[in-house]
This record gives sequence, C-alpha cells and structure tokens, in this order.
Amino acid sequence: MYVRIASGLALAAGLALWASAEAAPQYNDYGGGNTIRCESDGGRQQYCDADTRGGVRLNRQLSKSSCIQGRSWGYDRRGVWVSQGCRADFEIGRGGHGGGAWGDRDRGRGGGGGQVLTCDSNKDRQNRCNASVRRGARLIRQNSNSPCIEGQSWGWDRNGVWVSNGCRGQFQID
Repeated sequence: MYVRIASGLALAAGLALWASAEAAPQYNDYGGGNTIRCESDGGRQQYCDADTRGGVRLNRQLSKSSCIQGRSWGYDRRGVWVSQGCRADFEIGRGGHGGGAWGDRDRGRGGGGGQVLTCDSNKDRQNRCNASVRRGARLIRQNSNSPCIEGQSWGWDRNGVWVSNGCRGQFQID
C-alpha cells in the first residue's frame, strides 16, 4: 500500500513539474525588446508571468484562433494572459508607463518607428494597401475576429501590405 501511495505522489509531482514547464513563458530577445510566447491550450485561459510595466503588444500570432486584445489576450501587472485558443509571441516593452514604450511610434511620430497602416480584408477578399516598406511590417493590432497570421492571411513586400481571409488590422511599417 505504501508503494502505491509513493508511486502516486511521484507521478503527481512529475505531472506538476511537466505542467509548470508547459505553462512557463518562453523569452527571446529580438533586438531591443523581450518577446514572450504565451499559449492558450484547449481554449483555457493561461497567464504568462512578465514585467508588463513598459507595455505589451502582439508581435506574431501563431494560432488559427483569433488573438484580439481585450477579448482573447491582454495584460495586467502579473503578466500576459491568453484565452480562446490564442497562441502568440508578445513583445514586452521597455520604459514608460501608460502608453507603453511604443506610444509615439505606434501613432507614426518620432522614434524612427515608421508609419501605422490600417489594412482590411472585407468579405474574405484579398486587399493590398500600398506603402513604402523599407525594413518590414508587423501586425500591431488585430481588428477582426478572423485570424491574422503572417504568411497565411497577411504579408508584406516593398510596395505595401496585403491581407486576406477576413484579416483586418493595423500594421507598423518600417
């Protein structure tokens, strides 16, 4: 009987360790800001610990489920949360409170961050939004229920951003 109890405790400890490793955020440093991967598995809400005082923004959506700020992802002082199957990489800002580290840059002023372009795919049709793109584009806010996944429902080239399959969002152009 003691062997069963000990085996059960060992199994429970192993599962708890595995679950905490699965839930642990993955940090990467991509030139200037920390990026954290946070994933909602099975539609459940998941918290990923992070210092969010400098602001947070979606860097790259990985899931087919929509990642919409305030609905299926957000952040508070504890970290970033995701739900409803949202899986994404989030950039954790540095410096500043309130508007975050990107406040002026996201409005297309100062900081050398380029312009913000809104591009919408209406009725699931592909749409091109022309802009001069020198270094790249990235989704900074998804405005649709349809997922915006780079390379699948949105992309960019030197002449602008394209969207399809109902993706609507704001893109930072550099």
